[in-house]
Amino acid sequence: MTDLLDELGAEHEHQQFGILDEYSKREIRRAILTAVAVPGYQVPFGSREMPVARGWGSGGLQLTLAVISPSDVIKVIDQGDDQGVNAVNLRRLIVQSTKVQETTTASDASIVQSLFGAGREKRIYAVPPYTTVTPLTFEDVPFEVEHTPGASCSQCGSNKTFLVEIPGPASRWVCSDTDWCERNSGKTQ
Repeated sequence: MTDLLDELGAEHEHQQFGILDEYSKREIRRAILTAVAVPGYQVPFGSREMPVARGWGSGGLQLTLAVISPSDVIKVIDQGDDQGVNAVNLRRLIVQSTKVQETTTASDASIVQSLFGAGREKRIYAVPPYTTVTPLTFEDVPFEVEHTPGASCSQCGSNKTFLVEIPGPASRWVCSDTDWCERNSGKTQ
């Protein structure tokens, strides 16, 4: 995969920075501004063909590529997990196509991929910071925060964060946000 990306990059050195052409970036940036200005409004946009399948991060990838610059440092989070397969693959694609730096430490990142873009639905939306968010619930299926009884992070000991299982012969649980986990290692949770 790395060789293919390098080869494509070498063949198209004259193309725009970060896969997308300038017209596409401008359209997406305008949609982002509208989404931020009108919280909750789903702004339609012309979702482009991307080197990932729709439903696997193509919307967030397009948003990130529309705003990223060569001096940026990127942190990618997918479904709350910065070390999941999708987050790692998206981060690798962004880094290889733009040559920006990557991190899992939120404070070191100039871009944390957290705007919401639905490539499949061709919509962009934003939830501003400090917004009270109420989960979508249904009468027959009430919303419940995922929790695994008895599980705690093998690195920091937290049982109050979203945990992901690391499968294997001796499976273990870790915090989905590695930056938070590293900052809180050794503290009582």
